[in-house]
Amino acid sequence: MAPVKTPAPKPVVSDLQSESDLRAVLAALVRGCRSMTAEERRQLPAPPPKIHGPFLAELRRQIRTGGDPLGEAYARIFPAGKRRATGTTFTPPHVVGQMFALADRLVEHPALIVDCGSGSGRFSLAALRKFPAARVVACELNPLLALVCRANALAAGLESRFEVKRGDFRDLRLPRRTGPTLFIGNPPYVRHHDIEPHWKQWYRDELARHDIAGSQLAGLHLHFFLKARQLAQPGDAGCFITSAEWLDVNYGRDLRKLLLNGLGGHTVHLFPANQQLFADALTTSAITTFRVGQVHHGMGFTEAGDQQRPLTNWVPTEELRRAQAWSAFARPLRPVAVEATTTLGDFFTVHRGQVTGANPIWIAGENTPPLPAYCLLPTVTHAKEIIRLAGAPLRDLTALRRVVSLPEDWSGLPAQDRRLIESFIGWAEAEGGKSSFIARHRRPWWRVKLKAPPPIIMTYMGRRPPVFARNLAGARLLNIAHGLYPRIPTDDALLDALVGWLNRHVLPSAGRTYAGGLVKFEPGEAMRIPVPTLEHFAHVA
Repeated sequence: MAPVKTPAPKPVVSDLQSESDLRAVLAALVRGCRSMTAEERRQLPAPPPKIHGPFLAELRRQIRTGGDPLGEAYARIFPAGKRRATGTTFTPPHVVGQMFALADRLVEHPALIVDCGSGSGRFSLAALRKFPAARVVACELNPLLALVCRANALAAGLESRFEVKRGDFRDLRLPRRTGPTLFIGNPPYVRHHDIEPHWKQWYRDELARHDIAGSQLAGLHLHFFLKARQLAQPGDAGCFITSAEWLDVNYGRDLRKLLLNGLGGHTVHLFPANQQLFADALTTSAITTFRVGQVHHGMGFTEAGDQQRPLTNWVPTEELRRAQAWSAFARPLRPVAVEATTTLGDFFTVHRGQVTGANPIWIAGENTPPLPAYCLLPTVTHAKEIIRLAGAPLRDLTALRRVVSLPEDWSGLPAQDRRLIESFIGWAEAEGGKSSFIARHRRPWWRVKLKAPPPIIMTYMGRRPPVFARNLAGARLLNIAHGLYPRIPTDDALLDALVGWLNRHVLPSAGRTYAGGLVKFEPGEAMRIPVPTLEHFAHVA
């Protein structure tokens, strides 16, 4: 007699195709929960009969064995484009495990765990399972995700020590505690453009209590670090995974200062640029741990991976205070040459090319009204115009596009030239050239003042090392490239030798890295590139 085959468990996630499907499941799981608010009850429809029985049993089984079918369904029903404004991403389970392993080194027996921006509750459920004596508070602004989080805890049988606070984490209040609190989670990545003005003011006011002048350009993830500091008591700890850009960008200085001034920065674990943890967030990730109230002597840095690695670099506090960027501490630069004892910034200032505010208007094309030839300057407008040189000098301007650069005062020009310029300005205004953000902050609005031609040009973004080239043709630059301007008189032979050396030796690790291997060099990072002394190049030349 042939053995009876047991049917495979039903993949319940694929059965949830719409928000109404998801709400019906939530209704079946959480209806009757005593901790539900009246508002949450009103959100729940009456679940159809098909939601009960084997379907619900399989759903509970998956949740109790560590799965997150409700979170997966939510991510499919609301794709990345719809979630981007709120920064909602779901942390991979192996990363959640890594973060709790790091938290073990900070606090042994937390009395309270706060899941900051809980999403579907992956950190909350992991905390409830890991710390059987602790209470867990999940804070979630999205009402539907708050229900998902509650449903997961109920289905897992862990609701007795669990509470969902529906609201903004920045509004959260906690009573005084007798045991340590662990703040953990994946703060939403929301750019400053989408942060309301009153929260930007809250950020500045709260940072001022720590003698830090907050930047209005800070992303929402920095607000979460600050709120954790506001709520924390001495002995509390935290572990957040965020975009890694705060390690290097100017607005990240707020957090770098806070970690050294009260928040108690402990370690930074920077993931490789080509390791994309979040499919819906193209950014390099970093795990940051902190322990409030400790005497601060320094922080540990390492490059993270699928498995925890020992710290590769311990950096004293004073060195961290002096540093303008921190990512290099996690990925120390390989020596590019024994004789590289100075930096590019010792000999050159590096400036990004000019931003126009509206390239279709200011880069001359078929529809551009006629202008005097001296108002149309040959300009590098695309990085490929440097890359295809492969290190050879830029000698020919004929292939470059022209950018409109009008004189500030044309009263002394011939009448025909004045009429052409005035006609162009009228056309540019009608095309919206006056209304762009850049134009509104430019005086006068139509003055695209291209910088002087630099003797060396470089690309600054790509999935490869930067490309350097001599600018023998005298081309101008838009903001897709950098110009290197000597601080001291430098002859052509020395510049040629330097460009050749830079193209052979500069590593991507000297720049700022993003997911997918994208490398970006801000002007400050370019000036920190280690190079030999000029005497070396004089000898080569």
